[in-house]
Amino acid sequence: MEIENGGKELCDSTLVDPSYVIHLIREMIPQSSCDEFDATEDTAKDDPSAEAGCVLWDLAANDSLAKLMVDNYILDVILGILQAPKSDRIREICLGILGNLAFHEELSGVIAENRELLSTVVLQLFVTDAQTLVETCRLINVGLHSKQIENWIGEINTQETLEHILWIAENTLNEQLVEKVLELLLTMVDSEKKTAAVFLPGLVKSGIVSLLAKLTTSQVEGITQGSILTGVLESLLQLALEVSLSDEFSGSIADDNELKAAVFQVVHLSWKDEVGVAAVTAMVLVANLLSQKPALAKELCEDAGFMERLLALKPLTENDDAACNALSSIIQRIEQQKRESILEAQRIR
Repeated sequence: MEIENGGKELCDSTLVDPSYVIHLIREMIPQSSCDEFDATEDTAKDDPSAEAGCVLWDLAANDSLAKLMVDNYILDVILGILQAPKSDRIREICLGILGNLAFHEELSGVIAENRELLSTVVLQLFVTDAQTLVETCRLINVGLHSKQIENWIGEINTQETLEHILWIAENTLNEQLVEKVLELLLTMVDSEKKTAAVFLPGLVKSGIVSLLAKLTTSQVEGITQGSILTGVLESLLQLALEVSLSDEFSGSIADDNELKAAVFQVVHLSWKDEVGVAAVTAMVLVANLLSQKPALAKELCEDAGFMERLLALKPLTENDDAACNALSSIIQRIEQQKRESILEAQRIR
């Protein structure tokens, strides 16, 4: 995660007059019912409120200026705008400002305490504009990394919202949105945070495993066609890996044949540049699958070339204890299966 800007150069707070910031906030306030942010996208580009919002988006990256904005009721202004008819661009700008404000620890707490604002932000997940969704996912992700995480969890953790987040991941064609929604999901299932225990039951119920299978398969197909999105395969495998680390839901990963086949195929294609570090993640996931279903070792024994590709990944594991242990575990299980198969064949004779 990182602070974003709305298209202007970031400013030093010492060079910005506080009265200018206050003026910009006032510029964003709808002046009458007839111009209540119901402009078309073309007119929004020339809207002074949009121009003011872009500048505030940039200035919100500065700690002292961000505090000045909050002290001068920018959260109330943004809440009013998000609850009223608006252009997609104005909505995106407001969420971008909030996202930058939320990066400041003290202000993150102020935002999280405003439950009406939080619920309004979560509602933005249900709009259709891709850039609005990008900023919404980014803002929620920042919130889930804050000390006030419980407030954000309380707003997000409904079945309808979880299902819709997965729907966005499955249906968007916007590369930036794919990146942001997967980043959000990775935070939600992070086994080292309290979020996994909260969100995994609902996400599994909503079909995250089948979604991962579908999207990973699509990425594997894209590797051979040269149409893979950078970083997406790694994020998908990291998501599957996090689910596989859960005692309660690891079996759902091991039981999905489409996902298993896609993961094995990633190892086979690990020589391709497009795969990159995703091959190591796939290898660790294979080790987890084998621990859940040892019988998979027999399938891998019969998979021509799998061991060769696996051993080719060894140089990538030298500085990664988890990957090194995963590689050793897989090799041991496959070698054990080979010995058992030889003994079984001898008994049959």
